[in-house]
Amino acid sequence: MSNYEIMKKNGAERFLTYDPRRMIDRFALRSDGTYLYMDFLSRPYRVRLSTGLCERGSGEGFNEAGFNEAMTLYDLLCHTEEPVCMSGEFVPMESLSAVHNAVSYAGEGSFRQLEQSFAGREEALAAACEALGGVRQGRGDVSYRIPVFGDVSLLLSFWRADEDFPASLTVFCDRNLTRYVFYETIWYMVGFLMGEIRREMGE
Repeated sequence: MSNYEIMKKNGAERFLTYDPRRMIDRFALRSDGTYLYMDFLSRPYRVRLSTGLCERGSGEGFNEAGFNEAMTLYDLLCHTEEPVCMSGEFVPMESLSAVHNAVSYAGEGSFRQLEQSFAGREEALAAACEALGGVRQGRGDVSYRIPVFGDVSLLLSFWRADEDFPASLTVFCDRNLTRYVFYETIWYMVGFLMGEIRREMGE
């Protein structure tokens, strides 16, 4: 079993220690007694109440969710029982880390690769964001606020290259987000979002 599988297993076990009725009330979720149902990045998901298994829905039914999406959902559902109250103020995600060089573990190079991938494909990037439920914003040449789960959204802003600066990608999140998820979870969330955007773009 890989470390990723172990972490997902631990996330499922953590989920089982929480009262699903509180999750249902807190997020206005639906349950049929076997599964807890929710939308994540405008996609249907469910978590089996007896095992904590997180599954993603598609036209062919439900299949086990991947690492980034499962870990994000486990943390959103279980991190705290307080009502989610977003500030409405979006800040660069790196600014939320108490240890700012923690971003290095996720790899600034990952964003550089995305910047190169998106460069010259602004229309495809915009279409991908809209396919994920994104609403156009005013920051950057391509900028969208993309709903993640409940009141949680991410704001993506991409600036095309010019004669003075290379292409640039920044992801913003609500200033209050770390009250409801661990900082590391934001990277899982963003990693999954970027994967879905690239998939929508045909990569």
